Amino acid sequence: MEPPPIEEAALAPVSVFWDIKSFPVPDGYDARLVGPCIKRNLRKLGYTGPITITAVGVLSEVPRDILKAVYSTGISLKEVIKSPTNMYALFLESSLLRTPPPANMMVISRPPSYIPRHFSSIRDKDREKGRYTIFPFPFGEMPLTLAISLWEDFLLADPVALEEEKCSEMGDPASWFCAVCHHFAAPDLVTGRDLIVSSRISILDNMHNW
Repeated sequence: MEPPPIEEAALAPVSVFWDIKSFPVPDGYDARLVGPCIKRNLRKLGYTGPITITAVGVLSEVPRDILKAVYSTGISLKEVIKSPTNMYALFLESSLLRTPPPANMMVISRPPSYIPRHFSSIRDKDREKGRYTIFPFPFGEMPLTLAISLWEDFLLADPVALEEEKCSEMGDPASWFCAVCHHFAAPDLVTGRDLIVSSRISILDNMHNW
């Protein structure tokens, strides 16, 4: 990953969009470590602003134990009608109004949905507007070996205690949003987190016949 290019980026909020279907947690890894380890690595690089992580995908195709695990650590869930083909565009559509510049954006996905074509010119224009892109791999190159090493770096290099760890620091708890029917499920402030996850998934069961 890249360190902040300037101080403005170092202080700005970081929004992470994770394509949970095409870039899944590998077998044998604890999904609860994904959020805390992404956060820890960003901090090490010098990003000091609040960090929000959203898992995006056709959630019915993701194992429920994985969904429960990542949600329990503060990662928000976003249901889409089909696997994203342009994660960057989906990210901008979801984040422009919520996080005004200066802001950092990071997309974790696989080609061809990783970034759009001719992204270099788009990136330069975004920087002029105060929107900075963090790449988890070298820009323009992401072979399978790099994808595997990313999870190894995140999940093995610096394991952290899960207690007290939060992936969402923007002032709101993790949330669940369905882009299929535009249903937003705000977190229940009373119900325990495990039950929250179960109820959200039950809602998807009923709406989309999982």
